[in-house]
Amino acid sequence: MILTDISKENRCNSNNSSNFKLILILFLLLPFMANVSANNDLNKAVLTHKVQVGSWQASNKAFSQIHANSVIKLKLSFAIKIKRTFAHKGDKVKQGQVLLAVNSDVIHHDLERFQIARKKQLVIQKQLHYLNKIINNKLLSRRDLFSVESANVQTEKEKSDAWLILTSHLNELGQSVQQSSIEKQLDKEKLTDIATQLSQLHAPFSGHLMTRLPISGYRYEAKKNIVNLENNEQVYISVYIAPETLNLWSHGETYLLKNNKRILLETTQQTPVIDPVTGLLTLFFTADNPDNHLHNGEWLEVTHLQRKIPVLWVPKSSVVSRDGRSWCLLKQNNGDIIPIAVIVGQEQNNQFPVLKGLKENQQVVTQGAYELLYRDIKSLIQFVD
Repeated sequence: MILTDISKENRCNSNNSSNFKLILILFLLLPFMANVSANNDLNKAVLTHKVQVGSWQASNKAFSQIHANSVIKLKLSFAIKIKRTFAHKGDKVKQGQVLLAVNSDVIHHDLERFQIARKKQLVIQKQLHYLNKIINNKLLSRRDLFSVESANVQTEKEKSDAWLILTSHLNELGQSVQQSSIEKQLDKEKLTDIATQLSQLHAPFSGHLMTRLPISGYRYEAKKNIVNLENNEQVYISVYIAPETLNLWSHGETYLLKNNKRILLETTQQTPVIDPVTGLLTLFFTADNPDNHLHNGEWLEVTHLQRKIPVLWVPKSSVVSRDGRSWCLLKQNNGDIIPIAVIVGQEQNNQFPVLKGLKENQQVVTQGAYELLYRDIKSLIQFVD
């Protein structure tokens, strides 16, 4: 009886020991089984996107400074007296805009001279017309007409000279007028009224007023500086870049944005210069500025678009960074997920251009990529360069 009881007790202890070992093994395997189950569930849950073929323009940005083409000092070869001021220092003016109304004896005198020459010519032309009729009726010889024709040539020259003098003075005032228009006015209006209309200083080009305009009643003698006008019809732009990025600016399109308007820049033949203080390389451009958007001394960001190149496009969510590199997770036909190192360009519209690492029509993970890549699953997947 005692031996039998001991045998039963030994068998019971042995069974308990086996059960304990089995439980211990299951306990040790539980994290691995849970990890496999979790990854299987995650693999089934991920969303993928087909790699798309397209093109891409890399862009570079840098700061630039605007420089006015020149600052012009407006002077007149004749004296004027200020009647009224229409602009102020710092104003942005357009070509042809009235800056000052003035009194000028010169404009009145020029108009008067032109009108006298014009009237003399009209008289001579009437005489010629009458004499030509007489000649046609053989009542007057051709030789008798010579003196009148000579007088007509002389009055034509006087009228032409008077017009040239008038237009030269009007050009100084920034005005361009047609002779026929002035002659029509002289037929209908008083000469004094026309002289008043023409006695205005106009901006000869679009720009910024750099000096204060004179007050009413102020008199300017001939050749005295009246106002400084900054010429912004074309400007120079200095662009500052890191020297090592020069090759990225050699081809493509360069522009800047101002007031939601794209302004194209043209390269100059000037050699780039290194700034000894900052170490930056200065590139030189020019730009047309007809609307006067760009101002002297202004700092703006410049964008350079390189030439288009073929790339593969993937969603932003499919690119993950790890160990200082970019990765995409490929989902294979059998459901396996393989990380692939990729080289990508700048993000555009929530997509990345892939320059290297992928092929057309491959499926990349777009949901759960971050979690998959950062889980401790080194035993399940190997990273592929």
